[in-house]
Amino acid sequence: LFRSVEVLRIQQTFGELFSGRGSIPGRFKSPAELGISLDDQGKLQVDKTRFRARMNEEPDAVKEFFGKENTGFSARAKKAIDRLSGTGNSLLLTKSQTLQTQVEQNSVRIESLNARLNKQRERLLNQFYKMEESISKIHKNSSTVANLSHLLQNNNS
Repeated sequence: LFRSVEVLRIQQTFGELFSGRGSIPGRFKSPAELGISLDDQGKLQVDKTRFRARMNEEPDAVKEFFGKENTGFSARAKKAIDRLSGTGNSLLLTKSQTLQTQVEQNSVRIESLNARLNKQRERLLNQFYKMEESISKIHKNSSTVANLSHLLQNNNS
């Protein structure tokens, strides 16, 4: 996942969501103002004291921050998550489809390479058998020549 475009995009999306970048109507502009943040590991952290204080001071503003239709934190979070992992043309779904296509293409390539390797193996085995046969004939001929040579020496003596 190192240097993965998808991971960087997810980090960027959640970073923007929790930093409150962009035009957000209402009193609160980011979850951090309410004591909600992401730590350096990407885990959600809640400062309960700060959140309770904001909730006690301005409950309507807190409710508006989270629940306002289309622009509230919940609506923006849902939109961001849908862009990343929704059922339509989301980032992770597209990546998954791309990886599946690559797996299928690699499987076809592996099958093709295995077929080529099997043909090569058969060809080499045939060459080996023919060479073994030739070596056997050479040994047989050599043995015959040795016997003939031995007979010729005996006849000359």
